Amino acid sequence: MLQAQGIVTEALVNYTASLTITERLAKADPENAEWQRDLSVSQEKIGDILRARGNSEEALARYRAALAIRERLVKGDPGNVGWQHDVQASLGRVAAVAVAQGKVTLALTSVRRGHDIMEQLANSDLANVDWQRDLAFSQEMIGDVLVAQGNLTQALLDYRASVSMAERLAKVDVDNATRQYDLIVANMKVGHILRQQGNFSDAIVSYETALGSAINLTNTDPLNSAWQRILAIARGSIGNILLAQGNVDEALAEYGKCLDIFTRLVERDPNNAVWKSDLAASQIKIGDVLRQQGKLHAALASYQAALTLAKSLAQTDPHNYEWQRDVAINYAKLGRLHQQAGERALALDAFRDGRGVLEHIVHSSPEQVSWKQDLTWFDWQITALEQNQSRPTHPSSVK
Repeated sequence: MLQAQGIVTEALVNYTASLTITERLAKADPENAEWQRDLSVSQEKIGDILRARGNSEEALARYRAALAIRERLVKGDPGNVGWQHDVQASLGRVAAVAVAQGKVTLALTSVRRGHDIMEQLANSDLANVDWQRDLAFSQEMIGDVLVAQGNLTQALLDYRASVSMAERLAKVDVDNATRQYDLIVANMKVGHILRQQGNFSDAIVSYETALGSAINLTNTDPLNSAWQRILAIARGSIGNILLAQGNVDEALAEYGKCLDIFTRLVERDPNNAVWKSDLAASQIKIGDVLRQQGKLHAALASYQAALTLAKSLAQTDPHNYEWQRDVAINYAKLGRLHQQAGERALALDAFRDGRGVLEHIVHSSPEQVSWKQDLTWFDWQITALEQNQSRPTHPSSVK
């Protein structure tokens, strides 16, 4: 409950205390399977908190510790479907952190293994709605990893399969908020792929479908931070489409609503790194609109505020390369702004700073295709400015 409310520090204290107790019990009776499982749950919950606070490396260690315990339990009792389900859940968490760290092979191996387990479980008991839900989620996670590989076409197929499953589950129990939330997330991910493919008309349909459901959720439970966050993301995503279509004022209105929500969430829990990352992203989007409107001083203020947040997050978790990339993106935005202002030297400095960040994460995580594309984008920007070209001839990759 505390974690759902965003109070991660207090939750970490409580879970750590619980871990101490379960470790003592498990050590006293290593053959007690239930105590061993309790120990894995404590490790997993601490991992969740550490991840929310921006400590991905320690979170991954906790998730792997939980996975090891659960794999031993399955080995001791292969027919226990509960133990098998626990292994699948651990694999999903390992994969989620691995994606953020650019460890694509680990992520893909984990999600596919987890999906195989979940498919067997779901097929063995078609009446088990929770297992059907987890199967849809595992399908969605495969899509997440494929996106990291740059395979958008296959990722879209996985996301659409997840949407189909989520729709069926939501129709079975229309008052179940969690199932409605799952459907919102699945629709959002379909929209993200369609936007990246340039299919704005279909993308906005997915986004608006998600937005309508998100508004309903927040109206029923205004204090639920997860509902608020998905509402903000839906608004920001619609803003992206509007901006791409040239509807600048409408985009700014959506981004403003998105920024307001993330600001409130961060004020509620300043230690929540995920929300701080969301806030920085919304500040960038505001800056993009202001730059298009020619309000360069105001845009600069938004970009600098976002950069400050992004740097802070990157410093707290050097192994989260998605956050490192966010720093590079901020430098890219600053570089474009200085270009527009005719400040060539400042633009070059910003692009070079961004390139330095990208070079480091590409070297550390060469499996991430999109990060290599980002590095190439920076190279083209720098070359164009050094040669006094008005604009690079290479297509843009950094958004």
